[in-house]
Amino acid sequence: MGAGSGKELKQLAEHGCVAIGLDVDATALADCRRANLPVVLAPAEHMPLRAQAFDGLICNVAIPYTDESQVMQEIGRILKRGGARGICATMDSVIFCDMRWPDRVSACASMECGRCSIRGSTA
Repeated sequence: MGAGSGKELKQLAEHGCVAIGLDVDATALADCRRANLPVVLAPAEHMPLRAQAFDGLICNVAIPYTDESQVMQEIGRILKRGGARGICATMDSVIFCDMRWPDRVSACASMECGRCSIRGSTA
């Protein structure tokens, strides 16, 4: 989510992972397509992806520019039950959570689950 230049997509492909990038920046996605990276032009709040279809998700910086609560619900919708644990890097902090998806979605949207930790400034 927030595919940008496709850096993470390339790294995942190099490690044998099948990944799809999502971003709202058509220019960045055009660059990804030229590099033969699979990408979708869509907002994180409305991912045109099947429910419970993904093992994990990488998001670097994008969440602060979205409706965070809605995005957390979308992330929970697309990830498989019992899927990957969440790590979300933002510009000011990194949020780590040891709950499995989608159990963390509503709790972590408000950061009240008691199992999340924040590294860095949140101001």
